[in-house]
Amino acid sequence: MTAITTSELGLMAASALQEVLATQFKISVAPAVAGDTSPTKKNEPFLDGSVRLHGPKLFGSLHLQVPAAWAARLNDSLQAPGDPPSSEADQEDLVGELCNMVAGRLGASLAASGYAGTLSTPDIQRGRFASSEPPPGSQQSRTDWTCEGHLLTLILRIDLNPK
Repeated sequence: MTAITTSELGLMAASALQEVLATQFKISVAPAVAGDTSPTKKNEPFLDGSVRLHGPKLFGSLHLQVPAAWAARLNDSLQAPGDPPSSEADQEDLVGELCNMVAGRLGASLAASGYAGTLSTPDIQRGRFASSEPPPGSQQSRTDWTCEGHLLTLILRIDLNPK
C-alpha cells in the first residue's frame, strides 16, 4: 500500500474530473485564475453533488459544486433538437451522474494505491455548499475550475486508515 499525500489526492480528483468531462461531454476545464469567486459569492444558484467513499482503509466524500446554469446548459446540449428545456430534476440527475463518474475514477485510482472501497449513491442539494472544515483526521483537497465561463469547485475529504 502506498501512502498518499493531500496534494496527490487532489491531483487524482482533478484528473478524474478532467477525464470525465473530456470523455463523456467533450468539454475541458482549466484551473481557475486567482480572484475567481465561488458561485455562492456571486449569489448564483448552484448544485452540490456528493458521493461518499468507504472501505476498510478509507472513508470520505467527494463534492462537485456547479452553477445551476452550467448544469442546465450541459444537460440541454445532450438533448435532441426540439426537446423541451431540461427540468431541475434533469439537471440534478446530470450532476449526480457526473459526480458518480468522477468518484468512480477517483475510486479506481485509490484502489490501485491499496485503498479499495465502494461508493454511495450520489446526493444532490441545491444551494448548499459543503462545510469548509474537514472532519478531524481527514485530508482535504479543494480545486476551483473554469468551464465554459462557469466556475466549478471540486472538494475531496478523505481519511485514509480511519479507526
